[in-house]
Amino acid sequence: MPSALDAPTLTGTALSTSSVLAQATPALTILWHPDPSRVGAMFSFADLRQGRTLSLSRNSPEFPLFTDAPAPLADPFLSRQPCLDIAILSRTIRLTPLAHRQPIALDGHPLLAPVALSQTDVAASPIITFGRRIALCLHYAHQPPQSVSDLGLLGHSDAINAVRKSILSVADLDIPVLIRGETGTGKELTAAAIVKVGLRAHKPFVAVNIGALPQQLAAAEIFGHAKGAFTGATGARPGYFLEADGGTLLLDEIGLATSEVQTALLRLLETGEVRPIGARTSTRVNVRILAATDSLIDSTLAAGGFSQPLFHRLSSVQISLPPLRERRQDIGLLFLHFLRETLAKTHDLEKLQTPPEDARPWLSATDLASLAMAPWPGNVRQLRNCAIQLAVSNRGAPLARLPQSFVETMAAEPAQPSSSQPSTPEPSPQRIPHAKLVDALARHDFQPARAARALRVSRTTIYEHIRRDSTLGLLTRLTDDQLATELKNCDGNIRDLAKRLRVSYRALQLRLSKS
Repeated sequence: MPSALDAPTLTGTALSTSSVLAQATPALTILWHPDPSRVGAMFSFADLRQGRTLSLSRNSPEFPLFTDAPAPLADPFLSRQPCLDIAILSRTIRLTPLAHRQPIALDGHPLLAPVALSQTDVAASPIITFGRRIALCLHYAHQPPQSVSDLGLLGHSDAINAVRKSILSVADLDIPVLIRGETGTGKELTAAAIVKVGLRAHKPFVAVNIGALPQQLAAAEIFGHAKGAFTGATGARPGYFLEADGGTLLLDEIGLATSEVQTALLRLLETGEVRPIGARTSTRVNVRILAATDSLIDSTLAAGGFSQPLFHRLSSVQISLPPLRERRQDIGLLFLHFLRETLAKTHDLEKLQTPPEDARPWLSATDLASLAMAPWPGNVRQLRNCAIQLAVSNRGAPLARLPQSFVETMAAEPAQPSSSQPSTPEPSPQRIPHAKLVDALARHDFQPARAARALRVSRTTIYEHIRRDSTLGLLTRLTDDQLATELKNCDGNIRDLAKRLRVSYRALQLRLSKS
């Protein structure tokens, strides 16, 4: 009998492998530029034939996607002559710097010689910077690159586009939706977007964070209570369900609901009626329920801490939100948006104006690259806080500096070295205990590069361990037919399949796009 963990889902990333993933192609997105209006523009390599080379310079190529004014990088400090050659080969992308013309860095390290990036490297979205002025993100994008109506969600990445499409798929349906994602990924914003384009757009929308309610009063707050129902109940309270009658109720942090709340909520879903605490009669309500939770709900379910029948009721449709680290190409747009909001409040918007040709931009591309390479455990919310801190701490400063709190975070987790850097001596692969390896991979979403960084070994060492371990590296051992079967068993949910196979979500995306 299938468990609650096997419930069918419609997630932001559970997309058809044949229609969506098969068209992935390399692309470059402008993460930062002295002219902020250029941030977010994209160039796709779709028309560049395999084996051909793109020469990047001040005047070539144009970045025509997601911009009102297609143009090349057009920065006076960038050479008119080619400064970086990008060759598309069969299984790699080769970057060849022309170092005598322009200082270039890859993931924060000087790019001094040609480097070949594997498909896995490109799937990790490396950052290319040109001095302190321009930062580009090299990544995969599906063809043709599209951005559906933003719905209040910023970014052009495939990951956020998939979320938008999922929102549009469920908005006009009067069924519960479970929104899943790490803290700070925008679960409440996603719920608001569902309401905005749904049939109840002009009806009440009530959001309640269950984790913020006192446990002993949670049921009374959510379902209401009669006068005298308990000590201190000097009057009746309608509760959130009656407040949202006719509209939508978002139950955020649903995984923290007490057993009392879970029982009452399951009854409400089955009967359509709410009975306030201490009341003798029930009241029929017409409320669409949206619920939100983080990934810990899986372990809570497995431990019996959350009702499986209730989970089934709430999760007939799920939307999974990607963490910020899986949409690196959106970080420039997001940070610019938050920075502009704060600078408007401090009356410093002129800092985002394009500087004179002989002046440095207020915020450097190297700083933005550091932001893009950060792990962001707090996701978009943490990025917003960083933008606020940067704007406030640099009031009156001619040039911005990153907040000290962010610098300390980066020091605790150093950026990934580029492939062009010589590796330092390290223990042989046999010296990393299996449990330590698996723990590092699990903590870093089974991304070998990030696990290697945490363990302070090279990616080659991690890949060698994976190759030798029969419980890991299944992605390379499964045939296309076996992989298709496994995906079907996960109801087309690529994130769930990645967890089951214990592999990187991006690597799985890439493999599916080639199958």
